[in-house]
Amino acid sequence: MSKDSLINSICDLYDKYKDDSIIYNKLVHHITQDLPSILVNTKKQQKNREDRRMLLQQAHDKFVNQFIKKNIYFYCNTSEIFFTYD
Repeated sequence: MSKDSLINSICDLYDKYKDDSIIYNKLVHHITQDLPSILVNTKKQQKNREDRRMLLQQAHDKFVNQFIKKNIYFYCNTSEIFFTYD
């Protein structure tokens, strides 16, 4: 959605409710108060999720590397099994 279409949507809402003071005040409040807070919180959640995903990926990689170093397993493609040598 482009900037112009967003502005048009807000303008349409404004025109639709400019004569209804209760709805108009709600619209103003949501745009000026709620929306900025929602966007800030959403951005924080997005960052937290990305940080958590990176942390989990690093822990996964560390575990896999340690496991492979300690346990020498081999995979046979034809029989689709893992085995070890003594």
